[in-house]
Amino acid sequence: MAEEDDIIKLTGRQEKACRKFVEGADRSEAYRHAYSCENMKQATVNRRASELFSMQKIKDRVRQLSIALEEEHKITKDKVLFQLKSILDSKITDYCKLVTKMVEEPIRDKKGNVIADTLVTYEKTVLVFKDFDELTKEQILAIESVKQTQFGIELKLHGKSWTIERISKLLGYDMPAKTATTDPNGEALPTNVTVEVVTPPAPKE
Repeated sequence: MAEEDDIIKLTGRQEKACRKFVEGADRSEAYRHAYSCENMKQATVNRRASELFSMQKIKDRVRQLSIALEEEHKITKDKVLFQLKSILDSKITDYCKLVTKMVEEPIRDKKGNVIADTLVTYEKTVLVFKDFDELTKEQILAIESVKQTQFGIELKLHGKSWTIERISKLLGYDMPAKTATTDPNGEALPTNVTVEVVTPPAPKE
């Protein structure tokens, strides 16, 4: 844990952006969280966020906050990715299986009404949940909730779309693309280009 005297001093907005970034936001999201961007274009936000997080003191403060978070909660990036990967790899067949068994039931019509008390024996395939003892640690991590409903047991897994988004942010897959603003000679590229169409004169008769 960094001593108070060692903490890198930033402005309030810079500190706010750093903390949001450490929580898992990307650079642009963290910048929007800390600064007023209502009238900014996304390209402007991306550029300013890139400039902010390229500053050495910002990089150093992000590193301080990351270390402090790991020490406080014993959380590492690898642990987070391990849980997210468990969610991403999960599939419904990990938790249930089809079982075929012989059952005895009275004779029923197509609507399910009993029409005779005589029991008939037949083969029936049913879907049953596996015992938790059969599940791996990764499979258990992917479960969001389990509850009893009027129709039976409901098992809900964590959402994959949200999981993919968080993994992408942690690994930097969705960082804003850099756009060149100068040519190879360092000259500023034009932002507006005017094209003049010249129509050649018609040939003389």
